[in-house]
Amino acid sequence: MPVEKYVLQKVKERKTDFEKALVKMKIMDTSEEETKLLTQKESLEKQLEKFDNRQKNLKIMRMDGEITKIDFLELSKENEEKINQVKQQMELIKIQLENLNNTDEQQQRLEQSIETLSRLEILEPQECNTFLKTFIKKIWFSTNAITNYNTKKDTPEVTIEIEWL
Repeated sequence: MPVEKYVLQKVKERKTDFEKALVKMKIMDTSEEETKLLTQKESLEKQLEKFDNRQKNLKIMRMDGEITKIDFLELSKENEEKINQVKQQMELIKIQLENLNNTDEQQQRLEQSIETLSRLEILEPQECNTFLKTFIKKIWFSTNAITNYNTKKDTPEVTIEIEWL
């Protein structure tokens, strides 16, 4: 199976690329960034609680007749805008934290890929194919043969191209 050997050899050559990418990811320490984001999130949660309490107090003040309906509507609108701003900031921080977690997951996937590459020859064919499909889009194989009845011609050279994901 020369084609299979060729593909497996090319895939093994990618192992060093995976290892380099993994080293870069590990160097990129995100713990400081995560701490900063968690501190910001905590601060925003306190602000949100403060604005929620303010909204409740405005309702109580209106019910007790301490403020007019116009004042209540104006103050309530301002407070709601602040609540929405804080919620938007919290959503942004949530996305940033998820992105940091994705980096950890990418590291784990790379580590698994490197480990699987080192035992490629002993994998069951189905398991090997499933693994290869995670980063190979297509394999182009051509014999470069031309239909001809002349049997004395040299055999054309085979070409194999791999399209990576």
